[in-house]
Amino acid sequence: MMLIKRTNKPLGKKIIDNLTSIQIEDFVTNPEITIESSCFVNGNVDWIISFTAPNLQVAKKFSNMFSNSFTENIQKLELVETLFFVRKHHIFNPNMEKLREFL
Repeated sequence: MMLIKRTNKPLGKKIIDNLTSIQIEDFVTNPEITIESSCFVNGNVDWIISFTAPNLQVAKKFSNMFSNSFTENIQKLELVETLFFVRKHHIFNPNMEKLREFL
């Protein structure tokens, strides 16, 4: 997941038009990246993009490319890697014993 904090700089009309008229997938240049969700939130961050990548190196390249596309409007971008799902899509992980490896 990418956790994105915006700057206080107002978004220009061009950026707003781009964000509201395009699909987030338009930023994906690597076919190994799949966007799962993209949402604007209220809290410590302003935007969360959930995606899959085959490895951390590909994920970092994608986050760097994304950050470079919005340099004036991104204050901070954090990349968070899921290590273990306890519950996903309302289904509990049947391999809960493996959670011990991460704790």
